[in-house]
Amino acid sequence: PESIGGLRHLTSLDVSFNLISWLPPSLGNCFSLQELYLTKNELTVLPWEVGRLTNLRLLDLDMERYTCPPMAVSKRGGKEIQRFFDSLLIGQHELRMNLEEFDLVAIPKEVLAMDRLTQLVLAHNELEALPPSIVEFTQLEALNVDKNPRLRDLPRTMRHMTSIRAFSMAGNDLKNMPDEVFRLTNLTSLNFSHNKIEGIGNLLCNLSQLVHLDLSHNVLWNLPWPAMMQLIYLEKLELQGNPLT
Repeated sequence: PESIGGLRHLTSLDVSFNLISWLPPSLGNCFSLQELYLTKNELTVLPWEVGRLTNLRLLDLDMERYTCPPMAVSKRGGKEIQRFFDSLLIGQHELRMNLEEFDLVAIPKEVLAMDRLTQLVLAHNELEALPPSIVEFTQLEALNVDKNPRLRDLPRTMRHMTSIRAFSMAGNDLKNMPDEVFRLTNLTSLNFSHNKIEGIGNLLCNLSQLVHLDLSHNVLWNLPWPAMMQLIYLEKLELQGNPLT
């Protein structure tokens, strides 16, 4: 029941082998809880408020049943599940979210529903693609998809995300910068370091608002200097670790 949140001194809760299909958000008020046993129930989602259980050290559940948290997160154990839900709560209240290093293969639907986010970090995951619906993040100012080695392209819809000011796609073994990047005309910071980029076209001149451009540690032999000269606001240019001549 919702009133379980009043048990502030509860340290262990075992409700395994029941027919429970829902847990109240007030469970997040059981701040002393250290052990939570949920196996063999009808649960498919956990309340985000699990992220408030900072003392939780053991979370026992049938991970294959759950859609939230995703399987990739469940496999990482109770502390990572708690960190995932804490990230969701921060995103909900502060409009910035860090989902770094959760082994995610896709952006969770709970995140895609937060279309008022201004910052989203998805670094160090296993993302295979960004969904076209990402365009619905109409207030997104910063997007980081570093270290997602399976991510090669960006959805065409991203070209309409002109609210983005900072974009980072470092360490993804890319040979080319996706064309959609050159449509993000309000970018002030762009990071494509630690890839395998061999060349950059003249479309770079579209990004005339750039202040910071990081192309370090690629395989660039030359740069499109006529286009570079159009970046009149550029203050920091990082090119170290390239075979430039």
